[in-house]
Amino acid sequence: MPRKTVVRKRSRPEAGPERRSKARHDPARQQPPARSPPRAVPARPCAGKAVTTGRYVDFDYLSREGFTIGERLRVQGLEYFLTLDLPTYPELVREFYGTVHRGDGGIEGTVAGVPLFVTEDLIAHILHLPQVGVAPTHPEDRTEALTAILGYPPQSPLDEVSASSLPIEVRILLSILSRSIFPKTGRFDFVSERDLALMFYILQDTPINFPKLIYRYLCEPLDRPRLTLPYGMMFTLLFREYEIPIPEGEPSKALRWTDRMRPGTLHRMGFRKVEGTWVRKSSTSTHTSRHSPSPEPDSDYPDFPSTSAPTTSAGPSSSAPPPMEVRIAPEQLLELRQEIVRDLRDELLRELRGSVPAPTPAPTSSELVPSLTAVTDMTAHVREEIYNVRSLVQAQFSSMSEVTGITRKMRDDIRKDMSTTTQGAERLANVLIDKLDTLQKSVTELDTMHSRATSAIIRQLEHVTNAVQALADRMPRGATSSSRKP
Repeated sequence: MPRKTVVRKRSRPEAGPERRSKARHDPARQQPPARSPPRAVPARPCAGKAVTTGRYVDFDYLSREGFTIGERLRVQGLEYFLTLDLPTYPELVREFYGTVHRGDGGIEGTVAGVPLFVTEDLIAHILHLPQVGVAPTHPEDRTEALTAILGYPPQSPLDEVSASSLPIEVRILLSILSRSIFPKTGRFDFVSERDLALMFYILQDTPINFPKLIYRYLCEPLDRPRLTLPYGMMFTLLFREYEIPIPEGEPSKALRWTDRMRPGTLHRMGFRKVEGTWVRKSSTSTHTSRHSPSPEPDSDYPDFPSTSAPTTSAGPSSSAPPPMEVRIAPEQLLELRQEIVRDLRDELLRELRGSVPAPTPAPTSSELVPSLTAVTDMTAHVREEIYNVRSLVQAQFSSMSEVTGITRKMRDDIRKDMSTTTQGAERLANVLIDKLDTLQKSVTELDTMHSRATSAIIRQLEHVTNAVQALADRMPRGATSSSRKP
């Protein structure tokens, strides 16, 4: 039998009248406690926050492919901004945002002890952007905007727009907006109201005040601490404008080949080129389908490498594409796996909801057979996808090893050529030195011989002069004078 635990309460001592009066009339007890000094507010935590660099837009490539979006961006004055190719210094950008505060007409921060005051005018100056036009946050007429963007009138002005349902030129424009002009991280299939307004005005060639919009987006991390820090390359221009010295060994980040507009970018968006025309991979004809029953997931991952995968059907039992050699990073593989699991979950929920019978008749085991088959097919499809991803990774590793071997061989060849060139130069220099020494000796010998010959000639001339003088002395003077008369 469990033993009971007895809890005894402490008895409080009774306070007598003397104690109560002492506590009431004690001046030390009547004073309020001293307040502790206010704590210093720590700086905004920016350590470890991601800094976006932006992307390089190849306007010549867009023109060669027949897209007009490049010329529309040129009209807005964005060519210089979208073709920046500068290193980014994330630690300096974090230092700026760690000390930033709002000022009169701009924001001010400190980098390396130098104060930076950023305004709309300064942004327009360093990015060569005009300060004219509208600065929209949402479309004024949503039906008109959706009609211009999608190419057909929507069923309702409140319809949600997915990136995968956009035409290819508008899809490229959305990618430029969400990766370069207003860079962000995460998924890119969401189209905000600001994106709708900007795409509509750009397609209509309406002037837009981008310095004002960029300044607003630059200030958003001040109010939303979870946002990434944007415009890494623009900050590099700011550091140059304020002549801030970059310390030696400062960590920097440069643009990669995946950060440039190229055919792989369109492949990752879900398009392919058929007979000179870019179409969706899920489309069997050369024209993009006008209505899509289920929008495909956005495959435009950040920093995902180029790949030209063949067309696959959207069903769960479709055959997976054969493995091919691509370039893929571990973090991109993780994103791909997460995307596959997310799509599998959504498709499984749709199949299960569609396979549930009406509530009146009781479900039987035979009625659940189609959903189980679909689950089995989808599981097999996911296994094939994972196997293909593994094959892609193995191909990537093998290609990387081959590239490493080729690079090592090139380095060894260069070293051998340099050593051979150095040895040849040394031998040539030694031969030249020997020749110069021989020439110097020859010149010295010739100089000695010339000196000796000159001395011998002088001595001979002296002997001849002496002989002539002696002969003249021996001859009689009369004979000499008679010989001189005519």
